[in-house]
Amino acid sequence: MRTDTRVFATFVLADEAHPVKAEGSAVVTIPERSMHSFVAPHNKVIWAFRLQEDIASWPDTMEELQLTVTPRRR
Repeated sequence: MRTDTRVFATFVLADEAHPVKAEGSAVVTIPERSMHSFVAPHNKVIWAFRLQEDIASWPDTMEELQLTVTPRRR
């Protein structure tokens, strides 16, 4: 069995110069030719957001949120 993992993009959502002040949202555009989510007996494509937070003097946190990407409507 083999697992390939690819990072699609990395974004800095906040930093010391631009801290998060309240809950918010972000928009991410998935390129048109990207594969949609897919599950079969021996293959699957899983999309996920991995959120990492580096907090000074505290343990860092990381959370992964899976999402479903549907085929583009024509």
